Amino acid sequence: MIVGKIIYPESANLLEHYLDGTGKNLYLEADYFRKSPVVRKNLNSMRVNETKEVRFKQHEDWRLSYALNPFYLKKGRKMIKIYQEIEFSTKKGVYTNLNFYFFKVRLPDRLVHVLKPKPFMVYISWNVDQ
Repeated sequence: MIVGKIIYPESANLLEHYLDGTGKNLYLEADYFRKSPVVRKNLNSMRVNETKEVRFKQHEDWRLSYALNPFYLKKGRKMIKIYQEIEFSTKKGVYTNLNFYFFKVRLPDRLVHVLKPKPFMVYISWNVDQ
């Protein structure tokens, strides 16, 4: 998580909040999310007041994939919203690939459940004119 705070701060904040175990909602700053190529591409294809579930391949946006994949994206007239329930899978065969540029590590999602975390909702929003 220490290395993640520098390179992938959104995912480090999510993991830290998840492991804290309170289950309270988490509100993240929109800085990276509104610049994400995956978010931008999806917003460009959406109508006003449309909500859609966004799923994507990790290599399309590594930084976003560590924080949210999938997630819900809502395009309002004045506000863009992203939200998702965060709960790591307990199923066998569900992995997160960590890309450390020089090498990759594949971690089973169910490892996190050893610490008995509570699921929570994450929210990100920003004004359309920002």
